[in-house]
Amino acid sequence: MEYEWLKIRFEVQKYKTAIIVLCGIFGLMALIYYGVRGMIPQMPVEDGSFSALLGALVGGFFSLAGSIGVAKMQQKSQREILKKNTIYKPLYDELMQNIEILENENRYPSFVWADFMHDTLQRSPAYGVWNRIERDHRLLDVPESIENKMSLMESTIADYLNRRITAGKAIQSECDKILSKHGKSTCAYRNAGENIIENILSENVFSQINIRRIRNFTMRSDSEQSDGDEDILKEICIGCQNLQEVCALKKARERWYVLQKETIDDLAMRIKFITMKYEG
Repeated sequence: MEYEWLKIRFEVQKYKTAIIVLCGIFGLMALIYYGVRGMIPQMPVEDGSFSALLGALVGGFFSLAGSIGVAKMQQKSQREILKKNTIYKPLYDELMQNIEILENENRYPSFVWADFMHDTLQRSPAYGVWNRIERDHRLLDVPESIENKMSLMESTIADYLNRRITAGKAIQSECDKILSKHGKSTCAYRNAGENIIENILSENVFSQINIRRIRNFTMRSDSEQSDGDEDILKEICIGCQNLQEVCALKKARERWYVLQKETIDDLAMRIKFITMKYEG
């Protein structure tokens, strides 16, 4: 019962200003119509006394309302600036760094940090800022659209990571099948599929760097390598690119990337608006 009453009070609080203004207007009108006329019924309107009294009442009301409005605006500006500095900007910086990693450094990361980024040879996206916001009082000030996007991003990342594991196994199986068809031993490493995903999905898949890396993870030794190996490796690339699991991984990664860009745009608009309205 107490919780239900608190919900009612919360809803009333959201529209408190409008309720106070309306009650004030109706109260003032009632005071003018009933009170002033009742207290001084014999006052002639022509001598200006009634008009002066009415002007004083109206002026006092709007002066008080203006003072309250200014105080509330100052409080609101302080709250919005605090949200910008403690929620929007840190989260924006973190997501921008993740976008840079996904675009330029690690297009198909094998893991994502739930806390802050660790020192590794190849950087992976991290969501330490958001996880801290989720665990403290700042979550209460996060707009619903941002919270919904970040919650959806968590499930999208989990889906991406699961599909990456599945795609790695499918690539491994396809490599073994093609190598066996050409009389070669199966992949040199048991996790070769996971290690060559980014090379398989590269726009320049047939570049010397990609081919060399795929060769190193799939062919066992120099003694087994021959002049026709490059054709075999190209067949591996084409076969793996057409795998259903690999196509599903590409779509999952794209959903993650697009959702992150949309969240960045949302945050950027809020930062610009607060800066322009309250600090400009």
